[in-house]
Amino acid sequence: MRALLQGISCQGLGAERLLEKLKAAGVQLYDVRRQDAKTLCFYYESRDQERVSGLLQSLGFACAPLPVRGYARRLAQWPRLVPGAIALLTALCCLAFSLQFVWRIDISGAGAYAGEVRQYLHAQGLRPGRLKSAIQTSQICDDLLYRLPRIAWVRARIQGVTLRIEITQGVPMPSGISQTAAGNIVAVCDGVIAHIDVYAGEAAVSAGDTVREGDVLIYGRERGKDESFTPVRASGRVTARVWKSASAVLSGTQTQSIRTGRSMQRMVIACPFYRYALQSEPEYLIAETEAEHLYPIAAWLPIWVERQTIYEVALEENPRDEQALQHESGRLAMQKLLTFCGGSDEIIDKWLDYSMIEGGNIMAVATAEMQMEIGRFLPISPE
Repeated sequence: MRALLQGISCQGLGAERLLEKLKAAGVQLYDVRRQDAKTLCFYYESRDQERVSGLLQSLGFACAPLPVRGYARRLAQWPRLVPGAIALLTALCCLAFSLQFVWRIDISGAGAYAGEVRQYLHAQGLRPGRLKSAIQTSQICDDLLYRLPRIAWVRARIQGVTLRIEITQGVPMPSGISQTAAGNIVAVCDGVIAHIDVYAGEAAVSAGDTVREGDVLIYGRERGKDESFTPVRASGRVTARVWKSASAVLSGTQTQSIRTGRSMQRMVIACPFYRYALQSEPEYLIAETEAEHLYPIAAWLPIWVERQTIYEVALEENPRDEQALQHESGRLAMQKLLTFCGGSDEIIDKWLDYSMIEGGNIMAVATAEMQMEIGRFLPISPE
């Protein structure tokens, strides 16, 4: 182990004689150098402090200490590092403690059942801030499978500080219609028959006929040699010209919020389950808030500070541009209409109609003329 060194600067005559006496006294010197004709600097081991001090006093040298170096310098700096070391140790302890809890819940694949899943979690007390050891993921899976019978599979796991619940919804079984059951081909919507191909059964309509939803297009029967009818499963392709429409209504006025110029700022200390405002809210009739999240402690602690700016606003009703309103309502109606079309439907023509309705609102009606297959198999119910 290296010895601790102390440095000294000596001023006086006879520096060579001083070095000889220190060497004769058994003092080990380090980094000996002259600064000028009367000044000599050197370092020595701390255990030789008394011998060096006695020789300097006996020879009448004026002395001044030099900055410490090596291990002595590190030891001198240690008291200043203690607060930082304590803060680091405290932060590590807080981090280790916070990692024992769940601070986020992620639900994926629930679809329409997301609300029921959240309701179950709330009833079980599974919320941010729950201890990991108190969460039984297998019990969550079993309860959700029992609670939601249309769910095919549930996986619950804890990843870091997040409770992840992954749900796979079941696919309903297709209707069990026998491939040999007798039945008719019926129309799924109104239209004018454009073309009919019969593969099995007997045609009930011909090209140019007008049919309504539910009318029989191909009978599920075939005539035999003795003029009797034998029930069969009707099969064929029936295309028709149909007209479909969709509408969209938009308000002719819009509400705009205008800031009055009055505002205030306040600080809010927040965590996943509590919020504390350092200042009370202003008594504005209508207000809007802008918030900025600050993390003065550390990003891994579930505590943050919000700097909120609350603005007083006034609401005004203003008329919208009629041309822009027509364009937007027409676009919405056309998008809605396209959702009614299948991938194999052929659109022949389409158009838009606009009308002003009560309250200054504008209604756009999109209509499309298309050619599509309208036949659907319907089994014959046994008598």
